[in-house]
Amino acid sequence: MAYLTDGKIGINLTDVGSSISEALGSTFTGSDSAQYTYVLADAAIQQYSTVGIAEDFGAAELTTAMAKDGYQIGFAQTALAAGQYGWVLTKGGRPIVRVASLCAADVALYTTSTAGLLDDTATTTLSKIDGAVLLTTNATGSANSTCMVTFPKSGDF
Repeated sequence: MAYLTDGKIGINLTDVGSSISEALGSTFTGSDSAQYTYVLADAAIQQYSTVGIAEDFGAAELTTAMAKDGYQIGFAQTALAAGQYGWVLTKGGRPIVRVASLCAADVALYTTSTAGLLDDTATTTLSKIDGAVLLTTNATGSANSTCMVTFPKSGDF
């Protein structure tokens, strides 16, 4: 797991808690050159889920509706229970991401009917996630795969 390189002391990107230790929406750069944002989990978030972040920095596993509404997109590298504060990757880096079975590398990723899970299957009812691509094909069932992230956002905007 990455660690912060911004000179801020005492922040661990894997720490989660029930009390706020940073200002919600604080962003810092990690050792992996990725940007991390401090959020509050509005609902339980599984480790490696793709999340939608609201304007108040509340976060939940990303749904197609959230993507179509323009939520900021991030990737939870640690699990968060509802009401916990923690860090999600929001720009750059190579996070691990939950993807569906047989999800191919180097192709566009889309939301699915399962919140927080991405796939390479496109339909008109799903939302494309621009700025995120798998580095290797997931040849098994739903799994966690390494993704390359630039500036992730919904393709609906």
